[in-house]
Amino acid sequence: MFKRTLIAVALLAGSSVTTYAAQYKGEAMPMSMPAQTYFQVDPYVGVGLGALNSFFRSHDLAAITNPTTGTTSYFTYGNMNGIYEIYAGYGGLLNRMFYLAGEIFADNTFNSRAKTVTDDGLSGTTINTKIRASYGISILPGILLTDQTVGFIRLGARRTNFNTTTNGDAGFVGTINTNRTGFDAGLGLLVALTHNWDLRGEYIYTSYNSFTTPPVAAAAPTTGYNIKPTSGQFVLSTDYRFG
Repeated sequence: MFKRTLIAVALLAGSSVTTYAAQYKGEAMPMSMPAQTYFQVDPYVGVGLGALNSFFRSHDLAAITNPTTGTTSYFTYGNMNGIYEIYAGYGGLLNRMFYLAGEIFADNTFNSRAKTVTDDGLSGTTINTKIRASYGISILPGILLTDQTVGFIRLGARRTNFNTTTNGDAGFVGTINTNRTGFDAGLGLLVALTHNWDLRGEYIYTSYNSFTTPPVAAAAPTTGYNIKPTSGQFVLSTDYRFG
């Protein structure tokens, strides 16, 4: 009885092996492809630190009001600041090549070195401008360069605070604190350190709408300045992906 049972089990096992082999005869065994483990489409938050270089192209309004006076003065001045930022976004690889993310951010400057310049064309008036806090929104399309590296561009808009002080004739001081909209264009590199932690470095150029300062002389209400700001910043940041 025991021998008969043993023979029956052996025959059943042999039949199963033969059927399995026949089914895959001449075919490669199916293999599961490993899933992409970096840059999954997830929400993320991050912080960054960098340097901001601002430029201000200016001309005095007296030259526009009285073009025959010969006081036209176009000049550029600027300053250097440290900058820190926080941001939150959502995005990742859409497929094995293309990356896309949307982001909101806020940043602020520190260690501002506002340079005071003198406009010799307008009675020696001095002027300086400080760039302060910003907030905005961006999209970041990119391409996967290696399994752990993405090259991307930044396109977006921001709202930034500027503070400008002019010191005109007889100590006449004018100050304006204003917010202006700027448009961003940038280029960066995103590196996956782990499945959740990323490191990125990027350069961002911003061009802003112009603004006008208060008058720089009590007796000449039209002698202010039109100022056109631009800026360039380099930021190194790290973010955490939830997923």
